[in-house]
Amino acid sequence: MYLSRVKIYNNIINNNKARYAGGLSSDTCSSEIYNNIINSNHAERNYGGMWFFPEGNSMKIINNTLINNNKEAIMFEAYYGSSIIFINNIISGENTELGVYGAGENNRVAILSNNCFYGIQNKHYYRVEAATRIYITNEAGLNSISDFACGGNIVADPQMKADNMHLQPASPCINAGIDPTSYINSLTNDFDGDRRPIFGQYDIGADEATNITPKIILIYPENDSSINNIKPVFKWEIPGEENNKILHFKIEIATDLEFSNILYSFESKTNSLGFNPVPPVQQGTGNQYYQIFQKLNYNTPYFWRVSAWNGLEYYIGSPTWRFVIYQP
Repeated sequence: MYLSRVKIYNNIINNNKARYAGGLSSDTCSSEIYNNIINSNHAERNYGGMWFFPEGNSMKIINNTLINNNKEAIMFEAYYGSSIIFINNIISGENTELGVYGAGENNRVAILSNNCFYGIQNKHYYRVEAATRIYITNEAGLNSISDFACGGNIVADPQMKADNMHLQPASPCINAGIDPTSYINSLTNDFDGDRRPIFGQYDIGADEATNITPKIILIYPENDSSINNIKPVFKWEIPGEENNKILHFKIEIATDLEFSNILYSFESKTNSLGFNPVPPVQQGTGNQYYQIFQKLNYNTPYFWRVSAWNGLEYYIGSPTWRFVIYQP
């Protein structure tokens, strides 16, 4: 379909075909696109999911789920002073060749924050025309396109249910979003009408998950932080649950967002050195600490995450956080 000057929300847009923009397109407008399921659309030429040309207006694309749209999932053209807000979206699927594709005037800014990308061909999560110098940045406007992890973007399997609309209980998209009401003040419910947020933080995608296992909440080092200790003490909350399991933990530290290059992996069930209190620990009993003994490098981005072992499996995980150690 072709729409302009409208709000587009709470729709299922699946299995459509077009020459361009198989799912939907919008131009010459200030549009708000949210809580939509946009799956398995096909474009003969380009932009299987969505295409936007605001032409001097604002475009807000928030809390949508796009899966298995072919070609580029999202295309935006930021000309004539346009602004683009792209947060809390899921883009996934092996049919997708490129996640987000941007073009426009020099030094236009697009906020690309707290989105989940997965399964895209050749890991082409985003691309902008080099000549335009569009910056894809976090919500605070601090980071350039060269640092994709800044702003809370994640690369992980969103773990959708079979309907490709709802999140499974262990999805990394749960509690990984930011407050969308800063941009669309009416976005207080999800696609199903469930309130946002449910468990303290906002979810990524059109679905706000219900009846979930609590995630591990990371505390320190904070996300996107700079610290001055080459052997930091990591800190997170011990998750709570009604069945009061006792838990072991695994902490992983990598140099890339996808954890394909894991530098260190420490598991308390095999070696409790550095963990305080010493696991196993009772659920919901405060904070857990880990003192790393290896020296980390200055001016190197690190990524860390934690998962919990319940005696059978690692069944609770944390989001991935990033930090850098600056040299005093």
